[in-house]
Amino acid sequence: MGQIVNLMSVDAQKFQDAPAFLHMVWSAPFTVAVAMYFLWQELGVSSLAGLAVMLTLAPINVIVAQKTRMLQVPKTRVKCCGAVRCREVLCARNPDWKRNTSPVEMIPEWSPFFLNVY
Repeated sequence: MGQIVNLMSVDAQKFQDAPAFLHMVWSAPFTVAVAMYFLWQELGVSSLAGLAVMLTLAPINVIVAQKTRMLQVPKTRVKCCGAVRCREVLCARNPDWKRNTSPVEMIPEWSPFFLNVY
């Protein structure tokens, strides 16, 4: 159950981030072009130095993005193990629970306990 929830949360996060990145497909080149136009008006040929730095750093940005994507897999595994262990701890507290009980089914059983505590 924990693995499914973690995978779904990663997918949901990707869907949530997609519109912003799709917006950047047209927005970023347009913003760079407008900025370069105004820089050219003020600085002339010197503005090309800024463009050169930006184009030089683009491959480094791609490499960092790939490394970050590779680190996402172990992070998901760790989150999954944490969810499984949390479930085991909760199930160990109440021996009446079955191993295949979902967290949604656990919540109503714990409600009286938490109401008495607070």
